[in-house]
Amino acid sequence: MTRTKARQIALQISFAVSNSDQNADEVCNQILDQQYFSELQTENELYSEELDDRSREYITKLVGLVDQHKEELDSYIAKYSQGWKLDRISPMTKEILRIAMCETLYFDDVPVKVAINEAVELAKIYDDSDAATFINGVMGGFVKDNADIENNG
Repeated sequence: MTRTKARQIALQISFAVSNSDQNADEVCNQILDQQYFSELQTENELYSEELDDRSREYITKLVGLVDQHKEELDSYIAKYSQGWKLDRISPMTKEILRIAMCETLYFDDVPVKVAINEAVELAKIYDDSDAATFINGVMGGFVKDNADIENNG
């Protein structure tokens, strides 16, 4: 499974965690269960590939870190979304930003440019072109002000 597809699945799971009473581990275990995952193939082609151990580990780690650091990530989103209050930003846009910021902060193997580009592409799939532009701007400011992060890419 490509990292891009794994990131899409992580986004969907992270979104589910943000909108439920379950914790990240519970939702990951449920969705990434081999039988349940294979049943999802009939509903969504994103799940058509076999989930390898590397992808499972990446998804679980990313969803867990987003859940664990949600307050920190949301404070960054609030700071860099100039003129926008956090509650006015669409839930999907917030989740995409959390994923991208989490990757830039906690994943040494994800270059910053890749995290930003993937976030923009996720917005085009799951939100709209205005969200993609907004995400690009927020991430640009975030990375610019955190030069130590920029060296990750």
